[in-house]
Amino acid sequence: MNVVVLGMGYVGCVTAAVLAREGHQVVGVDSNPTKVDLLQRGQSPVMEPGLAELVRRGQLAGRLTATTNAGDAFRTADVFILCVGTPSAKNGSLDPSHLEAVATEVGTGIRDHAGFPVIVLRSTALPDIIEDRVVAALERASGGKVGTRFGFAVNPEFLREGTSIRDFDEPQFTLLGTDEPRSAAILERLYSFLSAPVIVTDRRTAPLVKYASNAFHALKVAFA
Repeated sequence: MNVVVLGMGYVGCVTAAVLAREGHQVVGVDSNPTKVDLLQRGQSPVMEPGLAELVRRGQLAGRLTATTNAGDAFRTADVFILCVGTPSAKNGSLDPSHLEAVATEVGTGIRDHAGFPVIVLRSTALPDIIEDRVVAALERASGGKVGTRFGFAVNPEFLREGTSIRDFDEPQFTLLGTDEPRSAAILERLYSFLSAPVIVTDRRTAPLVKYASNAFHALKVAFA
């Protein structure tokens, strides 16, 4: 598949490198030219065991490229994976402005898409933010509706720093939150190299599973 990963931070780099390893054609997009330059030279912009070698192999094989402007990739990609940050405000609430901006960029970019692209949200966000800011921005910018013009799914990540590649390859499950069987089928094919079960929920449930998991990990740390 042709995959565009937006946001070359920790999650985005790992996601892009692993998918390129599995034979997908991956374009990494980031507004930071330093990150893009490193990736174009086959170097990882983040420190993670095993990631530098995956990036180098993907770049040498021609399956992993990076850019600050996806351009034509928006019109030909099968899957878009949003991995941009959702920083916290002083009061603890999420700042969804970066996520909304990227959703608008993707929505504008797929206006002339001839197929049925699937937009995948890997960033951590609450259901209301996803519906009111991300999905709304995609529909507004693309001029179409989820399920007809494009697909949409919430695909939370459960990666730990230091073991993220192993966590990607050996998850307990892969969680897909989508209301469209067509999108679920496309993403199940994308993740077909994983042996863990794929669990499909509606798109409001998936982010709540992520938040519940984070809260449980925090509880375990507190007890430890």
